[in-house]
Amino acid sequence: MAAKIMNIIKLILGIQACIAGLLIIVYLAGTLAYMGMELEMMSDDYEYHLRLHNEMMSYEEENT
Repeated sequence: MAAKIMNIIKLILGIQACIAGLLIIVYLAGTLAYMGMELEMMSDDYEYHLRLHNEMMSYEEENT
């Protein structure tokens, strides 16, 4: 009787461990995706500011 209860408990704990592992993997994948999107936005922002800087420099050279 006790062995049967222990097997059920092991099964429940195993299922919980699998669910917890899956949630951790989903969380880490989401964090990685968010970092990728943030890095892409920073890259676009850098390109915009670089283009703006080049336009301002060419504007100043034309007017001096």
